[in-house]
Amino acid sequence: PSVLPQLLAQAAACGTAACADALVPLLERLSEELMSTDKRGMEDAMTTSLVSASTFVPLLRHGDEAVVDAAAVLVSLLSGHGTHSERLRPAGVEMRVRVGSQLSCRLWPASRFAAEQCLEERLLAVRGRRVLELGSGVGLASLACAASGATSVTVTDVSPDALKLADENVRINGHAAIARTALLDWCAPAESSVADEPKFDVVLATDPLYDAGQAGALARTIAFYLAGDGHAVVVLQRDPQRSDAAMHALVEFEEEAHLAGLYPELEEVKMLRASSLAQNQAALIFRKYGWIEPPAQATIRHGLSTGISDSR
Repeated sequence: PSVLPQLLAQAAACGTAACADALVPLLERLSEELMSTDKRGMEDAMTTSLVSASTFVPLLRHGDEAVVDAAAVLVSLLSGHGTHSERLRPAGVEMRVRVGSQLSCRLWPASRFAAEQCLEERLLAVRGRRVLELGSGVGLASLACAASGATSVTVTDVSPDALKLADENVRINGHAAIARTALLDWCAPAESSVADEPKFDVVLATDPLYDAGQAGALARTIAFYLAGDGHAVVVLQRDPQRSDAAMHALVEFEEEAHLAGLYPELEEVKMLRASSLAQNQAALIFRKYGWIEPPAQATIRHGLSTGISDSR
C-alpha cells in the first residue's frame, strides 16, 4: 500500500514549530514519493489524509530557509504545478513518464496515438532507422520509437522544461544508449546541434501546430532534416473545439509542406480508426520531391474533414 497518506498526515501534524532537522527530511521524502506516483494516486492520498496544498503553506513562513525551500516544492506538487509520473501501457508496453503542468510538459492525445501506432508497427516503421522527433514535449512518442528498435532517436523541443522531463524519461525507461535530447527551434533549424548530424530516416511530429504562423517553419524544418529516401510522419489534432487559428494552421501546413518540397503518399495516408485514441487524429506521411517522382502538376486539395490530404 502507498505510504503517501501516512507521510502527508505526519508532515501536516508537525506544524511550523517542528525543527528543521526533523522537518526537512520528511518534506523531501514526501516530495520524492509524490513525484514517483501518478496524479490519481496523489489525489487519493490527499483525500485519505485530509490534507491539501494549503495545509503546508504556513511552512513557507518558517524561520529556516531549508524548510521553506522543501515546503515550496511540496506545495507546488500538491497544487498541480509541479511534476509527477504517469504509468502508461501503450500497446501493452510498460512506460513511466514524467509530466508537468505546463502546456509543453503535458501528455496529449496525439503523442499517445503515435506511441501506440509505433509500438504496433502500424503507422510508424522505425526499426533499424534513425528518428528525429520535432516538438517532442516530454518525449512519449520518442520513447515508443526507442522501444520499437530504432537505431537512434533524437528528441527535440524549443522548451527547456519539456526537454528536461524528456531527458529524465529517456533515462528512467532505459533508452539512454540510443536516445538523446536537444534544443531545436523551427525558426532556426540550422542553428541546433542536431544540424551537425546526418539527415534522418524518419522525422516525426505529433500535434505540432497551434497557429498558422508555425506551419511554414515546421514544413521547412522537416524538409531540412529529412533524408532523401526518408519519410516524415505528422500526426495532426483535428479537434473541432480548437480555435479557428489552430484549425487554419492545419490547412496552412499542407500548403507549406508542398512549398517545402514535401508531398503526401496517398496510398499511405491513413485515418486509423481502429485505435481508441484516433477519433480526432489525422496521420499524414510525406516524402521529399526528387526521390520518388511526384504526381504530375501537383496541387494541394485539403482533406481535413477526412484526415487525408490529396495531391493530384
